[in-house]
Amino acid sequence: MDGSSSTALTAKGVRVKDQALARAQAAVALATALTFWAALAWMPWDLALFDEYHVLRQVGSYGWLEIARNLMRDSHPPLYYWLVKGWAEIGGFDRPWAFRVFSLMLGLPALPLAFQIGRRLGGPRLGLALVTLLLLNPFYLFQLVLIRMYGLVITLGAWLTLLWLDLLRWPSRNRWAGWVLAQSLMLFTHYYGLFLILAQWIGVGVRRPRGWKAGLLISAVPFGAFLGWIGQAYGGTLEHTARSLSAIPVRPMPWEVIGHFWANLLTGPLADGRFAQSVA
Repeated sequence: MDGSSSTALTAKGVRVKDQALARAQAAVALATALTFWAALAWMPWDLALFDEYHVLRQVGSYGWLEIARNLMRDSHPPLYYWLVKGWAEIGGFDRPWAFRVFSLMLGLPALPLAFQIGRRLGGPRLGLALVTLLLLNPFYLFQLVLIRMYGLVITLGAWLTLLWLDLLRWPSRNRWAGWVLAQSLMLFTHYYGLFLILAQWIGVGVRRPRGWKAGLLISAVPFGAFLGWIGQAYGGTLEHTARSLSAIPVRPMPWEVIGHFWANLLTGPLADGRFAQSVA
């Protein structure tokens, strides 16, 4: 085979890959749009959970610094509450559905991010598989429309993971900066995000991509701010938990969680959502 034939075959292969990627990206865009409209269709138009009322009460009754002081006696970081307050002040919203739409928009980017994660790990087909699993997960759909921080946590977790995967392969200043920013947002959105961040720190330490020492050193800045927050909030959070939540029985029990998980995994959209509601 001469050089021209080899070049032509290579160019054809590139075109086929580009076309496959374009079709996969179009499918992800369609899946994201369908998820948006499905969430709107299933969205409750009133307050369904006490925790949602807690968010709106904080946002509607207190200023920015007062919200942070109140949350120091609660059990959550302040970022989501501040975002909701900003949303309320920008639009003058006073109906629950407006805040549900805001949470939906914060959680929806998890779908294209999941595609990119799968594409990094195994190509467009794996990316589409991850999007499908997320799209058909009733737990994800349920969290999207809650006036809570969980949709944002899912998006931030996917963004953190994507940045981390890129850093391990193609480290750059912009990627390190994005990773540090994503860590900062996650730490001040939900405390459990700390576990994902620590796991990624370990991965960076093991793989040691270019600039890893500086990246971890810069990551210590938001982590130090988070420790400062914890130093102020830990006592109040512990007292609140012991006083307000200790009388509530632990549900679901661990074996119930496992049972509901496998039921949702196997039935997908046919699940009735009790698993999601039981842990919300």
